[in-house]
Amino acid sequence: MGWLTFAPVPTATVLYFGITTNQVDLFSMIYMGVGLPAGFFAIWISDGIGFRKASWITIIFYFVGASLRVGSVAFIEFDENNEFLPCEKCFPVALIGTALMGTSQAFVGVLPTLMASRWFEDKERLLANSLASLSICIGLMLASIAAPLITKGPEDLFLESIWFALPVLAAIPIAFFIPSDGILPCPKTIPFFNRLRYCNFLYL
Repeated sequence: MGWLTFAPVPTATVLYFGITTNQVDLFSMIYMGVGLPAGFFAIWISDGIGFRKASWITIIFYFVGASLRVGSVAFIEFDENNEFLPCEKCFPVALIGTALMGTSQAFVGVLPTLMASRWFEDKERLLANSLASLSICIGLMLASIAAPLITKGPEDLFLESIWFALPVLAAIPIAFFIPSDGILPCPKTIPFFNRLRYCNFLYL
């Protein structure tokens, strides 16, 4: 969801950071530009350290990136004419946060398949992989709908960022208390729907 904090509300983003509309596109460009090459390393790292530790890396990068982006929109000032004062120095901070979140997204793209292969039996893997991957799309859809509803002006970006950071906060305890890497036969000791619940909270 954090990816679409700024892109769906370009007018408010332009006014807050004092940038151009074209510069708003940098958020998506950096997100994808970092995420795609990092994906190759994410495949190798996740396969080597397992699902649980890869989830830790994912949530740490995402949390730090989301925190930087929330902090970058926390400065709300108006002049004597009640006109919003842009925070140009906050723009690089938001871009750094975006890069960290893009790195996290590389792991998010890899983990559904790894999770399905290690946490589920053969007959369950297709459904598990599909639901985990679908959660990513649901998060993007919710962000695209919610962002314009929450953000009416630049001063609302902070509230929007807080709302979009809540799923990250919810996923932290889930990620750090995943019971195992799930290499068979361990998944048989955990009910199917409990495994799905863990995974879909992580990805949404």
